Amino acid sequence: MLTTGGFDHNPALIKEYASRAEGDFSFASAGNTGDGLTMAKKAGADVIGNGSVIGFRRVIGEPAYVTEICLLMWMPYLYVNKDGKRFVNETIDYPIFYEALIQQPDQISYLIFDGNTYVETLDKAVEKGSAFKADTLEDLAKAAGIDPAGLKTTVEAYN
Repeated sequence: MLTTGGFDHNPALIKEYASRAEGDFSFASAGNTGDGLTMAKKAGADVIGNGSVIGFRRVIGEPAYVTEICLLMWMPYLYVNKDGKRFVNETIDYPIFYEALIQQPDQISYLIFDGNTYVETLDKAVEKGSAFKADTLEDLAKAAGIDPAGLKTTVEAYN
């Protein structure tokens, strides 16, 4: 068994091994170009995997800024879908997250966290349209296009 890292930033390998991820936004390291995978294939290795990437189906706001927002993902938070429902255990690996994400309505997810996890990064994200900020859950849900009742139920259950 050989693990070589990702290939998120190699469009040809994405097309070959993860075609459903073509055009997705990846927050993987820019060096994830599949060099190890390519060398292993040339040496005759079999390739297995689930065809997932470390990323999102799409982003709002300024895509170049989303990688910085991803730093927030190591803080206490909830992932919810547009119905306000938690759809995945936040401690799982990225490929499992990706599988759960593509099963969601419109393949949309939101990262929800409270003032205790607030950082300067969020101000910039709000300014660039890549995040939402509100004083209440209901206002947050409305601003982001999430079902307010669904989000309230999820936060009460998991917060």
